[in-house]
Amino acid sequence: MSLLQRYINIQIEREIYEQIKNFPSQRTRPDGETINVNLHYETHGKENYTCIVNSSYNLNQGVYEKYYGCYKFNKQRTMAKKVGITFIYTKSPTLPKKLEPLAKEYTYEDLLKRGQRVLDSLYIKDGWDE
Repeated sequence: MSLLQRYINIQIEREIYEQIKNFPSQRTRPDGETINVNLHYETHGKENYTCIVNSSYNLNQGVYEKYYGCYKFNKQRTMAKKVGITFIYTKSPTLPKKLEPLAKEYTYEDLLKRGQRVLDSLYIKDGWDE
C-alpha cells in the first residue's frame, strides 16, 4: 500500500471517529419518540474486531436496544466486512400480573450478559475477493 493510500485511510478513520464523537446524545424519531443514544467504539471477537456500539432506550414502547456493528479489514485496509448484531429487550408497560415474576427474572442486564458469549466468540471469515 502506498504512503498516499495509507494517509487517506487514516483520514477516513479520523472522519468516522469525529462523526461518532459529535453524534447527538438524544435524537427524536419522525413519530415524536425521543431515543437516548450512547454511541462508542469497542473491540470484540476472536481477532479484536473494531465495533461501533449504539445503545438506546425507547420510553414510549419500553424497548432497550443495543447494536454492535463489527468490522474486519483486509491487510491493506481498503476493504471491510461488517457483521451486525442487535440485542433487543422489550418490557411491555401493560404486562399481565402473572408474567411480572418472569420479567424480573429475565432483565436487560441478563440479556447483555448472555449476549457477551456471542460477542466473545465472534469470528468474521476472510475470503477476500481481491
